[in-house]
Amino acid sequence: MPEFLFAGERYQSPVELALEVIGGKWKMPILWRLHQRSWRYGELQRDLPRVTHKMLSQQLRELEEAGLITRTVQAVVPPRVDYAITTLGQSALPAIDALRSWGAAYRTARDPGWQPTLDGPRLRVRPLAASDLEPLYAVASDPDLWAQHPEPTRWQRPVFETFFAGALACGSAVVAEARATGQIVACSRYYDIDPAARSMAIGYTFVARSHWGGATNGELKALMLAHAFRQVETVWFHIGRDNHRSRKAAEKIGAVLDHEGMRAQHGAMVPYCWYRMDRPEG
Repeated sequence: MPEFLFAGERYQSPVELALEVIGGKWKMPILWRLHQRSWRYGELQRDLPRVTHKMLSQQLRELEEAGLITRTVQAVVPPRVDYAITTLGQSALPAIDALRSWGAAYRTARDPGWQPTLDGPRLRVRPLAASDLEPLYAVASDPDLWAQHPEPTRWQRPVFETFFAGALACGSAVVAEARATGQIVACSRYYDIDPAARSMAIGYTFVARSHWGGATNGELKALMLAHAFRQVETVWFHIGRDNHRSRKAAEKIGAVLDHEGMRAQHGAMVPYCWYRMDRPEG
C-alpha cells in the first residue's frame, strides 16, 4: 500500500497508524475495560496495578485526544472523573479481541499450563483436539442448549464449526469426558488471562443436556477453578444477561454477581453479567 499522510504525519500503512493510536502496553487494556462500563480514574489505577500514575494519565489523555474515550468531571465533592468509550473507540474492539485471542494462543503454545489434564471422581478434563469436532457437535447440535445463550444459533453446523475453530485456536479449551463411558459430556475454556491483575475467566462452557441437573457442571468447574487458583487470585464468569440457566449455575458454585455491562461479541455489543470468584484463603 502506498504511503499516506494523516494529521501531518507520513505512514507506511494503516497498521502503523493503528499501532500509534492504540498501541503500547496500556491503551488496549484500558479500552477493553471501558467497553464494559464507564470507569473512574481510581478504579482503573487499582485494576491495572503495574501502571504508574504518570503513564495512566498520559495514556488516558492520548486516547481522549484520539477521540476513543471521553473524560467527564462530575460536579460532586470531592470531584470525580469518569472515563467512557466512544463509538469510535468501540470500533477498535474487534481488533483488540482478535489480538487477545492471538495472544492467548501464543501464550498457550509457549506455556501449555492453561490446557491441563485434570481428573475428578466422574470426569476427566483434557485439552480439546481437532478430532473432537464430531463428538462435540453431537452434544452441541441440541437447540435447547443455546435457547438462552447470546448466540442461540450455535447448534447449527456452520456456526458451531466457527466456534470450534476459535476454541482450537485459543489454545486453552478443554473437554470433559465421563470416566465411566469415555464420552465427551462438556466443553469449556480459560481466557482473558491477566497476570498483572492476577485474574482470568472461565467460560464458553456447555454441558450435554443428558447431564443437566447433575454433578457434571459443578465437578468440571471445581477442577478448573482449583487449577486456576494455583496461579490467579480472581476468576470471572461472563454470562449473557438473559441466560438465566447459566447464571443460576454460576451462583450454585459460589460465584457472586459483580456488575453488569456490555460486551463485544461478533462485532456487536451484548448485555452481559460479570460474576466473580476469589481464591479461598488458606
